[in-house]
Amino acid sequence: MAQIPTPAWEDQKMNEYFKTLPVFVQETIVQTGVQISDETQLRAVAEKILKGQQK
Repeated sequence: MAQIPTPAWEDQKMNEYFKTLPVFVQETIVQTGVQISDETQLRAVAEKILKGQQK
């Protein structure tokens, strides 16, 4: 199985958190190309994606 490329964030904590997300969340973030500037924003985006899957 191919690994999803981690966006090139300078913040190591953001990279570490990104890698803990479910694969479909990682794929959604990468495919949409959303610009994320900090870990708080990354967590918020991930939560929205996860909540959207619960419907």
